Amino acid sequence: MYLYWNVAPGEFILAKVIYNMGLMLLLGFLAFGAFVLFLGAAPFESNMWVPYMLGITLGSIGFASLLTLVSGIAAQSESGVGLTAVLGIPIVIPLILLLNRYNENILLNVPFNDNLENLGFLGVLTLGILGLSYILFPYLWRD
Repeated sequence: MYLYWNVAPGEFILAKVIYNMGLMLLLGFLAFGAFVLFLGAAPFESNMWVPYMLGITLGSIGFASLLTLVSGIAAQSESGVGLTAVLGIPIVIPLILLLNRYNENILLNVPFNDNLENLGFLGVLTLGILGLSYILFPYLWRD
């Protein structure tokens, strides 16, 4: 109730998304470090690690905003974790497929200009999910 009266819903969801984004970025960069440590840095010798990091960043932001919105919907319905999985999986699959295609092209040393379309789609999807979280969360907040 304290947050309900003192914090605007847009500020609340942005704070949750920023926290989850930081957590996802930390986990993504740790996974990248483990990848390089165990499998070597051969795919990233020609400065392909910069676009790879950009993909990790956009993917982390997308996952953070998507799963924050879905968990907010599930929390309002008081259905628990089961609803989060049911609502989240159909929306997460396109993000996973797009990230997979983008990162696969980077690891196969496809020129960055040829992979720019996938990066654009990933950015638009991420910004769309973030925008929907910001727009739709106040309606959940009122109930």
